[in-house]
Amino acid sequence: MIHNFTRDQKRIYDEWREREVETMTQETFEKQMASLELMMARLCG
Repeated sequence: MIHNFTRDQKRIYDEWREREVETMTQETFEKQMASLELMMARLCG
């Protein structure tokens, strides 16, 4: 979906993504990574 974005849409998307990363605490990051690991484990069986 992102590959269909215009240059301005990609810029806005990147700015929001960077903002979210900047405001993420270490605890939130660790929780998100644990959740991702669990999803990958379930996916790969």
